[in-house]
Amino acid sequence: MQLRIILDTIFIVSVFIFPWWLSAMFGAALAFRFPKFFELVVGGLLIDLFYGASVAHFTYLFTIGAIGMLLLIEFIRTRLRIFQ
Repeated sequence: MQLRIILDTIFIVSVFIFPWWLSAMFGAALAFRFPKFFELVVGGLLIDLFYGASVAHFTYLFTIGAIGMLLLIEFIRTRLRIFQ
């Protein structure tokens, strides 16, 4: 539990310091490591709120992407023998 809290803090700080693609890869790795890693969605929301990435008046692009990534990773986790 302490490891997850420490890595959550590092992930949230990485959203502010690193480029979006590096934070996304770090978040995906953490989502594989920890089940139900909803902090990935929080990171996507923070990227949307602070950097204002909007494409064709669609504001929450990274949040929707983080939700999709989380659902995909959870689906893959259930299919892998290592995580069962």
